[in-house]
Amino acid sequence: TTLVLPNAFPQNNRIVTCATDVTTAYSMRRDKENTLRITEYITAFATLRGNRAIFFPSYQILQEYADRATPLIRNRKIFIEPRDKSDAGTALTEFLSLPSRKESGVMFAVCGGKWSEGLDYRGEMLSGAMVVGLPLAPFNRVRKMTIEYFRHKFGAEGEFLSYTLPAINKSLQALGRVLRTPEDRGVLVLCEKRFVEKRVREGLPPWIQEEMAACDATTFREVIAAWK
Repeated sequence: TTLVLPNAFPQNNRIVTCATDVTTAYSMRRDKENTLRITEYITAFATLRGNRAIFFPSYQILQEYADRATPLIRNRKIFIEPRDKSDAGTALTEFLSLPSRKESGVMFAVCGGKWSEGLDYRGEMLSGAMVVGLPLAPFNRVRKMTIEYFRHKFGAEGEFLSYTLPAINKSLQALGRVLRTPEDRGVLVLCEKRFVEKRVREGLPPWIQEEMAACDATTFREVIAAWK
């Protein structure tokens, strides 16, 4: 039995978009045009008012795009999630305090990391979140054995359940930092074309599937420019 509940928060307090022309799939990691387009999405998203969070599949990909995008982001404080947990708390506290001082910043963080789960960014603490890529776990021997076990137990669905679905859930956890109360407003962005593929899309909550506006780098700027 499956019980599906709608999003109880007002729909007019949010927009959900998904990029159709970029990916962090391994085969495209060194594609120049793909990399430039992802950087365009990040810099366009960072121009919006209020605190923004951008989440990546790994620290390596985070650092690559932070290096590319940071010089292009003007008049915003930049916060990059540190690998060391002891350094993360102070930086996060400063980021969350910016709106109270009429300032705003851009956070670069990792899906499933220290700044993406178990934290409550209410009100103006966070006005938008972008997930760059599909945060699949590193494919190693243990992962391969897990997938084989799930395939044996669930057949063709096994790989999706054990490998792809956890990545989708990590993405949703990151996006979920924005809308914590019925009064919160925000922009939610999936910057990865795999989210419009049928099987991955079906792993998203029905309300996101229904509201998600597909866009390319050009129409993305138009969509977010219209957001007030």
